[in-house]
Amino acid sequence: MTLEGQKFSTSRNWAVWVPDILSRYQPDSLRYFLIANGPEKRDTDFSWREFIHSHNSELLGAFGNFVNRTLAFINKAFDGRVPQGEANPLWSDTINKSYSKAGKLIEAGRFKDALSPGQP
Repeated sequence: MTLEGQKFSTSRNWAVWVPDILSRYQPDSLRYFLIANGPEKRDTDFSWREFIHSHNSELLGAFGNFVNRTLAFINKAFDGRVPQGEANPLWSDTINKSYSKAGKLIEAGRFKDALSPGQP
Protein backbone atom coordinates (compact mmCIF):
# COMPACT_ATOMS: atom_id res chain seq x y z
CA MET A 1 0.00 0.00 0.00
CA THR A 2 1.21 3.47 -0.82
CA LEU A 3 0.12 6.91 0.35
CA GLU A 4 -0.79 9.37 -2.41
CA GLY A 5 1.42 7.42 -4.82
CA GLN A 6 4.52 7.29 -2.57
CA LYS A 7 5.86 4.66 -0.19
CA PHE A 8 5.01 5.14 3.46
CA SER A 9 7.93 6.61 5.43
CA THR A 10 7.65 7.51 9.08
CA SER A 11 11.10 9.09 9.03
CA ARG A 12 9.89 11.53 6.35
CA ASN A 13 6.57 11.97 8.18
CA TRP A 14 4.77 10.44 5.18
CA ALA A 15 2.24 8.16 6.84
CA VAL A 16 -1.33 7.93 8.04
CA TRP A 17 -0.98 8.51 11.76
CA VAL A 18 -3.60 6.53 13.64
CA PRO A 19 -4.09 9.00 16.54
CA ASP A 20 -4.53 11.81 14.00
CA ILE A 21 -7.08 10.07 11.82
CA LEU A 22 -9.00 8.76 14.85
CA SER A 23 -9.22 12.27 16.28
CA ARG A 24 -11.26 13.25 13.19
CA TYR A 25 -13.05 10.06 12.10
CA GLN A 26 -14.65 7.06 13.73
CA PRO A 27 -12.70 3.77 13.56
CA ASP A 28 -15.46 2.16 11.49
CA SER A 29 -14.98 4.75 8.73
CA LEU A 30 -11.32 3.77 8.45
CA ARG A 31 -12.10 0.05 8.69
CA TYR A 32 -14.68 0.31 5.91
CA PHE A 33 -12.36 2.27 3.64
CA LEU A 34 -9.43 -0.12 4.15
CA ILE A 35 -11.63 -3.15 3.53
CA ALA A 36 -13.27 -1.66 0.44
CA ASN A 37 -10.01 -0.30 -0.99
CA GLY A 38 -7.25 -2.19 0.76
CA PRO A 39 -4.55 -4.34 -0.77
CA GLU A 40 -6.38 -7.66 -0.46
CA LYS A 41 -5.43 -9.02 -3.88
CA ARG A 42 -3.35 -6.23 -5.42
CA ASP A 43 -1.30 -3.19 -4.51
CA THR A 44 -3.34 -0.11 -3.75
CA ASP A 45 -2.91 3.54 -2.88
CA PHE A 46 -4.33 5.34 0.16
CA SER A 47 -5.65 8.69 -0.97
CA TRP A 48 -7.04 11.25 1.46
CA ARG A 49 -9.41 12.50 -1.23
CA GLU A 50 -10.77 8.99 -1.80
CA PHE A 51 -11.02 8.34 1.95
CA ILE A 52 -13.01 11.55 2.50
CA HIS A 53 -15.20 10.82 -0.53
CA SER A 54 -15.88 7.29 0.77
CA HIS A 55 -16.63 8.61 4.25
CA ASN A 56 -18.95 11.38 3.10
CA SER A 57 -20.66 9.72 0.14
CA GLU A 58 -20.80 6.03 0.92
CA LEU A 59 -21.09 6.06 4.70
CA LEU A 60 -22.69 9.36 5.66
CA GLY A 61 -24.65 9.94 2.45
CA ALA A 62 -25.98 6.50 1.58
CA PHE A 63 -26.37 5.16 5.11
CA GLY A 64 -27.71 8.46 6.46
CA ASN A 65 -30.23 8.62 3.62
CA PHE A 66 -31.36 5.05 4.33
CA VAL A 67 -31.86 5.78 8.05
CA ASN A 68 -33.63 9.07 7.35
CA ARG A 69 -36.02 7.50 4.83
CA THR A 70 -36.75 4.61 7.17
CA LEU A 71 -37.56 6.91 10.09
CA ALA A 72 -39.65 9.21 7.89
CA PHE A 73 -41.62 6.21 6.60
CA ILE A 74 -42.27 4.91 10.13
CA ASN A 75 -43.37 8.38 11.21
CA LYS A 76 -45.69 8.85 8.23
CA ALA A 77 -47.15 5.37 7.87
CA PHE A 78 -47.25 4.23 11.49
CA ASP A 79 -47.51 7.46 13.50
CA GLY A 80 -43.91 7.17 14.65
CA ARG A 81 -44.25 3.68 16.15
CA VAL A 82 -42.75 0.50 14.76
CA PRO A 83 -45.65 -1.94 14.43
CA GLN A 84 -45.55 -5.53 15.60
CA GLY A 85 -45.38 -8.00 12.79
CA GLU A 86 -43.55 -10.84 11.17
CA ALA A 87 -40.95 -10.62 8.47
CA ASN A 88 -41.81 -12.04 5.09
CA PRO A 89 -40.25 -15.55 5.02
CA LEU A 90 -38.64 -14.80 1.65
CA TRP A 91 -36.95 -11.70 3.12
CA SER A 92 -35.84 -13.59 6.22
CA ASP A 93 -34.38 -16.36 4.07
CA THR A 94 -32.52 -13.86 1.86
CA ILE A 95 -31.15 -12.00 4.88
CA ASN A 96 -30.01 -15.22 6.57
CA LYS A 97 -28.31 -16.46 3.40
CA SER A 98 -26.55 -13.10 2.90
CA TYR A 99 -25.41 -13.08 6.55
CA SER A 100 -24.07 -16.62 6.26
CA LYS A 101 -22.30 -15.92 2.96
CA ALA A 102 -20.72 -12.71 4.32
CA GLY A 103 -19.54 -14.60 7.43
CA LYS A 104 -17.91 -17.32 5.34
CA LEU A 105 -16.18 -14.72 3.17
CA ILE A 106 -14.86 -12.91 6.27
CA GLU A 107 -13.59 -16.18 7.75
CA ALA A 108 -11.81 -16.86 4.44
CA GLY A 109 -10.14 -13.42 4.59
CA ARG A 110 -12.13 -12.12 1.63
CA PHE A 111 -13.27 -8.91 3.34
CA LYS A 112 -13.85 -6.92 0.16
CA ASP A 113 -16.13 -9.63 -1.23
CA ALA A 114 -17.97 -9.79 2.11
CA LEU A 115 -19.07 -6.16 1.70
CA SER A 116 -21.26 -7.24 -1.23
CA PRO A 117 -22.34 -10.81 -0.46
CA GLY A 118 -25.22 -10.53 -2.98
CA GLN A 119 -22.68 -10.30 -5.78
CA PRO A 120 -21.58 -13.49 -7.56
